[in-house]
Amino acid sequence: MTAIRSEMRWIAALLIVTVAMGMLDAVSLLHFHTFTGYMTGTVILLGVGVVRGQFVTLTSLSALGAFLIGGLLGGRWVRRKHPSQRLVGQLLGAAALLVCFAAALSGTEANLLAVVAPLGLAMGLQTSGTRFAGVADMTMPAATMILHGLAHDSPLAGGAGQRMPRRIGVLLGLIVGAAAGAGFAQWHVWFALAVVGLLLAGAGVVLRPWESG
Repeated sequence: MTAIRSEMRWIAALLIVTVAMGMLDAVSLLHFHTFTGYMTGTVILLGVGVVRGQFVTLTSLSALGAFLIGGLLGGRWVRRKHPSQRLVGQLLGAAALLVCFAAALSGTEANLLAVVAPLGLAMGLQTSGTRFAGVADMTMPAATMILHGLAHDSPLAGGAGQRMPRRIGVLLGLIVGAAAGAGFAQWHVWFALAVVGLLLAGAGVVLRPWESG
């Protein structure tokens, strides 16, 4: 029973992160012209930017470089600490602070690259946390593999249809998050980013209170 409750906390926290990821990348694509969490998209935009224009190249490089730094810091963090849900909560908390910092900058005359960099850094830390969690179908962003899993493991393909509710939940979370991010950003970008920060903080809180050791 304890193991089931623990897995449910992981799933609840990571679904919240999924919504936050959908929001953040929608805002990033619409207003910063790059992705700050979905690095496959960032790398593709970097290649496009080489041909189409310097602006896309600089923002994509900023996001990619910051994401790598976040991954380095997150990797060191998870290897130096005792494995726990609390650790992932700490990484999500740090990511939330960085996103809120970027939200504050976006409401000023700050250079766009100064806003994109902390977002990429935050997503590098967040990805270290979600990778460490190791919950099947919950590594963000995972829409491609989840869509494939829905088809590949479906009864129509001769599969057992395992984890279908979880996979559908992740897809819906990304869609709802992206729609909310696009909607909020039409009002104020800083507000949309602040909501992302609050969601990440909330996901961290979901993991922390039940830690026993």
